[in-house]
Amino acid sequence: MTKQLITILAALVCCSVSAQTGTADTRDMLDSLLCDIGRKDQEVRSDWAKVAAGKATQDEIIAYAMKMEETDNANLEVVSRILDTYGWPDGLSEDANNAIFLVIDHSDLKTMKKYVGLFHDAVENGYLSMDELVTMEDRMLMNAGKPQKYGTQAYSITAGGKAVIYIWPVENPDKLNQLRQSVGLSPIEEYLEMVKQQGVEIIYDKKKRVKDFIQH
Repeated sequence: MTKQLITILAALVCCSVSAQTGTADTRDMLDSLLCDIGRKDQEVRSDWAKVAAGKATQDEIIAYAMKMEETDNANLEVVSRILDTYGWPDGLSEDANNAIFLVIDHSDLKTMKKYVGLFHDAVENGYLSMDELVTMEDRMLMNAGKPQKYGTQAYSITAGGKAVIYIWPVENPDKLNQLRQSVGLSPIEEYLEMVKQQGVEIIYDKKKRVKDFIQH
């Protein structure tokens, strides 16, 4: 554990006494902390396009994965402490609420199951959007080895030294766009085109099944 993380956790413990008072100082401290965590979550993923395009060396891929894991673990430790102490804090900025989503969405299945109830409450309270909730629920299904519902999750396969991104198998392909529209997501075709414009090869094959990826 880094000195910075120890300092952050110590500050959270000190502030926990006033957690239920909803003081502006506590809220501002949490908001600033979460916004910083959100930036770190995205910064460590900024090289993903290079990796996905197959332009990174094996050593770079390993270094990238290790750095991302280290960042995710540190972020999760802080966000878990916040959620366990305060629940979902009131009065946060959009960026701070989004940071909570990002960190939990990038965690493991056990952690997502622990906090999914808070995510439902956050949607009801207007802190998160429905598309963010279903994104995490799709990831939970993928991590559990099951088909997803809304087509928000993808799986990377390396072939010939190049990473190819596949949309994880969908439970009901014929109704996918209808389901996506119901939660505010764009049609899958528009999503695929947007990703391709970023230089990433992505494929949605309706015939793919979960076993095809697990076997790979």
